[in-house]
Amino acid sequence: MKHPFYSVSIDDIPFGDRIIAILLRTYLVRCKDAEQKLAAVLSEGIVLKLPALAKDQDAIPLKTVLEGEHLAKLIDEAVAFVKADQTDHSDSDIGDIFASAKEMLDNISGKSVVMNMSAELAEYITKLYYALKAGE
Repeated sequence: MKHPFYSVSIDDIPFGDRIIAILLRTYLVRCKDAEQKLAAVLSEGIVLKLPALAKDQDAIPLKTVLEGEHLAKLIDEAVAFVKADQTDHSDSDIGDIFASAKEMLDNISGKSVVMNMSAELAEYITKLYYALKAGE
């Protein structure tokens, strides 16, 4: 049976956020407490920032009281899980791909992702939760 998370499309997510969506899905599909993790993220709220109105202004926080700590932690857990899940391959080309992927994963910070995430990624995370609830 196909996991309910795979019914949630990443097509509308900006390309830069798709890797985060895939990391989250990969981790949460294998997580026994995925529903609780997603519920914690949603109960805390997801921080989105409006783009700056002028070049010399910072982004305006849409919700300033929420820091997105649960989501940042979830992203960091997903990155650590995927890094640990990579296996060594005898094919050097595949090994090079994994080495490049590991380097990319080393540069992902949950806090940074939360601070700069798109509304589409926030919507995707919300849809994952509801897909899981509907799939029960």
